[in-house]
Amino acid sequence: MSRSDEMKRFLLNYPQEERISTFLLDFLWNEINVARNSEDYQLWVISPWIMDSRFDLSFKGGFQNLWPGFTKSSISLKQIFKKFLEYNSKIRIVCRPPHLLIPPQNFANFRDMKTTLDELDNLIDQVGKQKDNVVYVGAENEALKEKMSQTLLEIKKKMGYLRFFLDGLRHSCIGFSNVLTFIDDLVNFSPENIEVFFNYRLHAKIILGKYGGFIGSANLTHSGLNYNDEIMAYISDEKTIEKLREMCSNLALSPVDWWKKRADEYSVRREYERQLGIEKLTKIVNDKNLPSDVREALEIVGIIR
Repeated sequence: MSRSDEMKRFLLNYPQEERISTFLLDFLWNEINVARNSEDYQLWVISPWIMDSRFDLSFKGGFQNLWPGFTKSSISLKQIFKKFLEYNSKIRIVCRPPHLLIPPQNFANFRDMKTTLDELDNLIDQVGKQKDNVVYVGAENEALKEKMSQTLLEIKKKMGYLRFFLDGLRHSCIGFSNVLTFIDDLVNFSPENIEVFFNYRLHAKIILGKYGGFIGSANLTHSGLNYNDEIMAYISDEKTIEKLREMCSNLALSPVDWWKKRADEYSVRREYERQLGIEKLTKIVNDKNLPSDVREALEIVGIIR
């Protein structure tokens, strides 16, 4: 095996292999120790979806030394990133923009179906009242009343199916809001040390430190690092790392690529208005009948302040 091959180790989540998260934890441990003694440390975190994940500390006693009094058997990705920030390290995050993590059309679809179901409920009530006003003055009216009752039952049954899809649309409104809450928490923890970029076309997955990094198919999620059939390559070759660092910068920002933006140059409202129109967005925002979790998603994405 050549020196170059030794610098690249391929990792899988398959049952016969150790989980990617095990090797990532070792990598983060080494890089934290580098960051602790560096004044200009930078960590690149690139993934369309970045969510909190837990790492098993059963055989990683050294981690407890960084968190005095920490006795839990696992640790979260957020806790690890915050330790980098405590050492004044810079973390540069590239992910998909909010309007792709929580698509505006999801809110429109949910509100449209909910409005339609509410209108149907009202119509059913009206027909029910008319049915009750039918006077039994012969077999014909009695048959009419029975037919109306059966029709109302059929409508309610079909509406039950529609409510099932409404629940699915409601869930879609939440989208990948946990990506945004994860990043917001880090930004609030250390705003001067976090730099966030939104890439509309992002599909790459990279985490890169000073002396090593991972590149491959796994998103930085619990499933991606532990369960999905993924492959990641660990790289520690100095020249390759330098080239990857250039690629990370290009994925984050480019003077000619409109789909790459710094977070502070991005407007989620403009994107929502572009897709839905101002009038429709206004109706969604002002709808007092939206469920609390749907309104919370609008707050997370930044449409409601």
